[in-house]
Amino acid sequence: MATLILTFLKAIPIKVLALIIPCYNPPKGWVKKLEIFTIDLQKSFPELKIQTTIVNDGSTSGFEMEEINEIEKNTEIRILQNEINSGKGFSIRKGVAHAEADFYIYTDVDLPYTLKSCISIINKLLQGNDVVAGIRNQTYYKNIPAARVVISKSLKGLMKVFVSLPTTDTQCGLKGFNQKGKEVFLKTKTNRFLFDMEFIRLAGKAKLKFAMQEVELRQGVSFTHMNNRVLLHEAFTFIKLLLK
Repeated sequence: MATLILTFLKAIPIKVLALIIPCYNPPKGWVKKLEIFTIDLQKSFPELKIQTTIVNDGSTSGFEMEEINEIEKNTEIRILQNEINSGKGFSIRKGVAHAEADFYIYTDVDLPYTLKSCISIINKLLQGNDVVAGIRNQTYYKNIPAARVVISKSLKGLMKVFVSLPTTDTQCGLKGFNQKGKEVFLKTKTNRFLFDMEFIRLAGKAKLKFAMQEVELRQGVSFTHMNNRVLLHEAFTFIKLLLK
């Protein structure tokens, strides 16, 4: 009897969760943090098989294959390479396209959000939602540079006025989706930061089952400075998306 039960359990297909990590000049110690994060996430969802895809977006520093080879012993990792820096949106889209999974979740290489936040996103996917978007709480705005607060809140305000979206907090760097969400995500064209906004807009038009989840910033996260050239480029991208 026990043998029959074991055979039956082995025949049940294990669902796969793809963790997509875009990577450009990552901070020191990122590999070990990712290893611990992935192992803890797997322990939280023993019923899922977690596969990590790292997309190296033309890094010129901080990306050492020797370190990554070490964590491959404990986690399932796939490495994709962009020959030149092509943008966060391009990199995540590439990672999603190459991964074969039931569920997908993406976040930044410095893992800015807590493990609990990621678990909450995944739980909402397991409950049947097609897309789950992280919503940054007020603690987030207390721990980031003033310039980023102004940019983030200004963007939310503009979208509230000009665009009808399931959420105005489109730029939170933690989102998840299922196969239906993947189909829509791969239709995005934006290669840099505003790909999130385009995805949420397309998901709304496709009438996917959408959920939001408040997420918490991890302690000790440091944010890079966004130069004026990047901000100007994103401003033009925002206008193009509004005109679509």
